[in-house]
Amino acid sequence: RSKVHDWEKDNEEGLLGFALHPNFKKTGELFVYYSSAAEPRTSIISRFRVSKDNPNHADPDSEEIVMKIPQPFSNHNGGSIAFGHDGYLYIALGDGGGRNDPLHHAQNLKTWMGSVLRIDIDKKQDGRNYAIPADNPFRTQKGAKPEIYAYGFRNIWRMSVDRKTGRLWVGDVGQDLWEEINVVQPGGNYGWSIREANYGFGNSTARPPKTPIEAVWVYDHRVGKSITGGKLTFSRDGQESAIDRTIRKSPTLGAKPPEGALVLFDGKSAENFKPGRITESGLLMQGANSVKKFQSHKLHIEFRLPYEPTKRGQARGNSGCYMQARYEVQMLDSFGLAGKHNECGGIYTIADPDVNMCLPPLQWQTYDIDFTAAKYDKDGKKTANARATVRHNGVLIHDNIELPKRTTASPLAEGPEAGFLHLQDHGNQVRYRNIWVIEK
Repeated sequence: RSKVHDWEKDNEEGLLGFALHPNFKKTGELFVYYSSAAEPRTSIISRFRVSKDNPNHADPDSEEIVMKIPQPFSNHNGGSIAFGHDGYLYIALGDGGGRNDPLHHAQNLKTWMGSVLRIDIDKKQDGRNYAIPADNPFRTQKGAKPEIYAYGFRNIWRMSVDRKTGRLWVGDVGQDLWEEINVVQPGGNYGWSIREANYGFGNSTARPPKTPIEAVWVYDHRVGKSITGGKLTFSRDGQESAIDRTIRKSPTLGAKPPEGALVLFDGKSAENFKPGRITESGLLMQGANSVKKFQSHKLHIEFRLPYEPTKRGQARGNSGCYMQARYEVQMLDSFGLAGKHNECGGIYTIADPDVNMCLPPLQWQTYDIDFTAAKYDKDGKKTANARATVRHNGVLIHDNIELPKRTTASPLAEGPEAGFLHLQDHGNQVRYRNIWVIEK
């Protein structure tokens, strides 16, 4: 404990990695990666052996330092270590820290930073307490660190070896927008800091010596923050296992209009909307107003939001469903967000949804709205506010909520006259289908 830098002082330092020797039962050896308390900004990889008196305890006096790695900053030290099926020790290092890879480490083969290293801990070579595997990809390249197995990483926090295939998987923590998962290939360049995940980053005008390898999966910071990673298990007792992807679907998706309903759009024609534009695949496009006007009614509408990964806020798949062209229920790519009045399901400027039920973009979603129009006396004075009950993907998000005013940017002012269904055009390719109304 006294050898390890206190993580509470620098929360990306501390005891960062642990791995048992592949032949642990015979060797009794274990390996750790830690930040040194005695030598600031130094990462240490050490070998320990189990106690002769108690095989369930490691002997603290048995430490043999395998590598010392100078670190320029206290963050982006990586630290995950794992043994591959080849028996070699893989070591994940970050770019050394600081924002934007300020020292340009990750694309520099002359430094260990920003790389996955691969060493043979069963041999010693050239004064080191380890050897360089003969097939390491940069072993004979002039000026390159021979320990490097792959490079172009920002900060691998965890990595794991597929028990069945031996593939090395890593989760690389992003900076501004993207988190990524990679399968590591020998000699592979994974792009940082010329790019972040599979997208341009622009921190350097230099061209990489080889085309960066694309991540196998990326997600943006709207979905989640720093990728932590963890152990991968694909088999147990020799039996393969799998994790099925779960896709949530609205229980009212594809709901058929009941008897007496007015079908506004069924994919055949957009004649009930003016303007009304229809795609070649039979979907209604944004910027549509129903020809017919309504007072109190029930509405079923299905919509699909586009995927806009490089955009933020209101530019992310934005539209709106306006009852009577006065009261907007937001249609906006808000998957994973807090659920506010200006996000999907929110009644703009009036009320947050009770729960954010927005599905990921490119999935079909539903609104089922029970709308009661405002009431007016013979002189046109409002005597009762409009009300709405809204179910988003089958879940109640507004329960008979009062609408004391028209929402911002609505086409029509409040009044006793009937209003049309307005599907807002915000410049995003939102699509609609299966729209029908029951007048009350």
